[in-house]
Order: sequence, then C-alpha cells, then structure tokens
Amino acid sequence: KFEVNSYTGFEVQPDARLAYHLNDHDMLWASFSRSVRTPARYEDTANVNMSSLQNTMTLPFHSAFQLRGNSQIKAEILHAYELGYRSQLNEKISLDMSLFYNQYSDLTTYVVDQSTTNVFTSTTPIILNLTNQGSADSYGFEVSSNWQVNDDWRLGASYTFFRSDEDNSEGPSNNLEGSAPINAANLHSHYQIHESLSFHTHAYYKDNIVIDNISQYIRLDTGLIWEIKKDLEMSFWAQNLLDDSHIERKDNNFGSDESHIQRSFYVQLTAKF
Repeated sequence: KFEVNSYTGFEVQPDARLAYHLNDHDMLWASFSRSVRTPARYEDTANVNMSSLQNTMTLPFHSAFQLRGNSQIKAEILHAYELGYRSQLNEKISLDMSLFYNQYSDLTTYVVDQSTTNVFTSTTPIILNLTNQGSADSYGFEVSSNWQVNDDWRLGASYTFFRSDEDNSEGPSNNLEGSAPINAANLHSHYQIHESLSFHTHAYYKDNIVIDNISQYIRLDTGLIWEIKKDLEMSFWAQNLLDDSHIERKDNNFGSDESHIQRSFYVQLTAKF
C-alpha cells in the first residue's frame, strides 16, 4: 500500500503473509506488516488552552497549559509481527493459536517547554509541544476454539493475553503502557431454534485497565435473529444485561471524559440487496 498525504508526504505500508500446510488438518502461518498513523490537523497547527490536566506532571503551581502543534510532526509507525497455528482437531472442533509482537516508533507525545515553568502564576500557561519522542512495544498471544456441538448448536471461546511496555524511560510518557486489559476472554453460543430462528449469546470478560483506573467487568449480550425471508431478517438484542452501566474508556487529554456502556435493548431490521 502506498499513500501520499499533505502532512508527512509519501508513506509505504507493506503487508506480507506466509502459510504452510503441515497436513490436511494443520497449518502454520506468519505475517509482517508496516502501518502508519498520519497526524491529525490539530497535531500540526493546534494551540489548545487548558485550565488543568489530570496529571499535573509535578507542576503544582500552575493551572494553565497550552498544547501546541508541530508542523514537523511525523507519522506514527507500527511494525507488526505474527506467528500462528491453526488445526482442525476433528470434524467438530477447530483450534487457533497465535503470538504477536508490535513495535511502535515515532509516537506522538508532548514535551514541556522548560522556559515556561519558571513563571509561577495561574494565568501564564506552561507550553506543551507535540513531538515524536514516544516509542513502545506490545506483545502477547491469542487462543480461540470453535465446537460444532451438533447441527443446530455451535460454541466458541477465545482468550487474549496482552502486555505493553514503553521504551522511552527518560522521555515523555505516551500512556500506552497499562492502557489495555492484560487479560480478555469471550464465550459465545449460537443455537438454531428453527430453520428461520436462531438464539445467540455472548459473554465478555475484560481485565483492569490500570492507567484509567477502570475495574474488570463481565458483559453479557443475547439476541434472537428471525430470518423472515432470504434477503430480510429482524433481530432483537439485549446488551450489557449484568449491569446498569459500566465504564469502558476514559479520555484524560482534555479534562475527563468517560464512556459508559448502558444496558440496552433494540430491534434491527436488515435487508440485503
């Protein structure tokens, strides 16, 4: 993939995959990809004034900050490596396992303009300049399996282990470490009640998100899908049945913004053309 943009110019994003069949039931595969995130407009030209930050960076005397863009900001780069194994254990059970390693460089973060930290007033802002000094690694593994119990019932399960480490021990933090759950799991069931009616259940587990102080949670969704005819179906869904609501994300860049997932019920009509 080749891309030209007005911020960083010419970008190359290759993707290579290799698969080797050990036999009729087992396969090894590997992949490598390079991808980029081009800067947003505010990262290039912004001057954002803030009255306070959630993390005051040991600057207790100030309540005014200004985040400044950088016309020389570069694209963030990701090199992703994966190695996997896939097996059809028997006619009803399949197994997938994979290892992954991600290397991030030129991550966008900010550095404090030290010349602005010596004025101890609440109205003179500390200047935060955007830069590409961030770097990090993430790694882990995934395991998933599907079991066709009978002609009408299929079960599945997956588990993901994820860790991330920041490399720039002396530079500014890019807040990647601890920003995702270390453990995550999913159980799902699909049962064909009738030729045109099926019942679906999904259970999700997410571990603590340390950086945002979000506690672990379990989410349960269920749904009925009615196939009215070949190209038309109606579905009835209930989501987040175990809690009235739970927090899935926080954004502390500009104040404190929390994303809550509420218990919900909805009907969906899908037409295919």
